[in-house]
Amino acid sequence: MSSPVLETRDSRGVVTLTIDRPAQRNALDSVVMDAMTAAFAGVAADASVRAVVIAGAGPVFCAGVDFGWLRQAQAQDGAANRADSEKLAAMYQAIDACTRPVVARVQGGAWAGGCSLIAACDVVVADDNARFAITEARIGLTPSLMLPYMIGRVGLRQVRRYCLTGETFDVETARRISLVSKVVPEASLDAAVADVVDALLHCAPDSLLQTKALVREWTRPPASDAAIGLAVDAFAAGRGGDEAREGLSARDGARPPQWATGSD
Repeated sequence: MSSPVLETRDSRGVVTLTIDRPAQRNALDSVVMDAMTAAFAGVAADASVRAVVIAGAGPVFCAGVDFGWLRQAQAQDGAANRADSEKLAAMYQAIDACTRPVVARVQGGAWAGGCSLIAACDVVVADDNARFAITEARIGLTPSLMLPYMIGRVGLRQVRRYCLTGETFDVETARRISLVSKVVPEASLDAAVADVVDALLHCAPDSLLQTKALVREWTRPPASDAAIGLAVDAFAAGRGGDEAREGLSARDGARPPQWATGSD
């Protein structure tokens, strides 16, 4: 079975990790999570790697967590649900803790877990058609696993808004709140990513390593083991709870969930 994360490397030591599930809009399941975490472990063990680019195959960067993976919790016991949730947390931690610069190449958009993924990166380059949303609460989940990275990236004020409303926002809003670093026309996306990588390669590797270590040390709130443990507990509880069951059922039935009310 081929890996859902394709890894390529150029002569300069730039590793590109491409989530290769275009039919599923590159949704994250256990296999993707494990493959991405393993890839970053390989990067950590290879001193010749200078930078990492995360990409998604097809028209959309990442639609978030796979709904099939979410539904598994309904048939799992608490320990299995938590272990599954830890896989998602481990992937985000691996990206955030990477000692090399990590660049996200975002086409089409990122939703829910896809927003968490790019928030853990150092530089995010997106095309001008990209859209974003943090939609966990709309299907009865708690977006706890993204909070350390989203708060560090866009700040408390913006997290309070977009994690609570679940509203979709455009790429200029994403740039304004610092979720996205750079916006370019779709046709210029690869060239813009290449420019960012070229800038990184003009910097001394050890200097970048130390800079990243200090930035992570001073991040507020820190993505400590204790904080991640609390986030995993909250995500697992939501994933296996009644609200998630109703949210997924409503999505399958193309109806609003019971808690949703519209305007008068």
